[in-house]
Amino acid sequence: MSKFNAPLKMHFETELLCKAIRKHSEEDSMNIYGAVIYDNIYDVIMNTFPLFTNTYTDMSIDEIVYLFIRNHHSEDPEYFQIAMEFTKFAQNTDYLPINIVKLIEFELAILNVEINLDVSSKKNTME
Repeated sequence: MSKFNAPLKMHFETELLCKAIRKHSEEDSMNIYGAVIYDNIYDVIMNTFPLFTNTYTDMSIDEIVYLFIRNHHSEDPEYFQIAMEFTKFAQNTDYLPINIVKLIEFELAILNVEINLDVSSKKNTME
C-alpha cells in the first residue's frame, strides 16, 4: 500500500495506470501519460547527468529511459528524487558498466552539493 492513505479503488486504478505507462504500447490509450512521464524523466537525466549522457554510447539515452520506466518502481516523483531513483536503477542493473555507474553516482553527488549550497545561501540571506 502507498504511503498515502488513498481509497483502495483509487490505489488499484493508479496501479493499473502505472502498468499501462510502463507497457509503453503505441496503441494504448494511456500513451499520452507515458509520453509525459518519459519526457520528464528524459529531461531529468539529460540535465542531471551531462557527463553520463555525453559519454555513454553503448545504448541510447532513449533506451535507458525506457528501461528505467519499465524496470524500476520509483517511490518519489520529484525532480531530485527522480535523479536519486535513476542512480539506484543504475546501481542495481546489469545494463550499465561499473565505471558508468560510478560516473552517475558522482554526478548525483555534485547535484546534491549544488542543492545544499543553494539552500544554505538562501538560508543565510534570510537571516
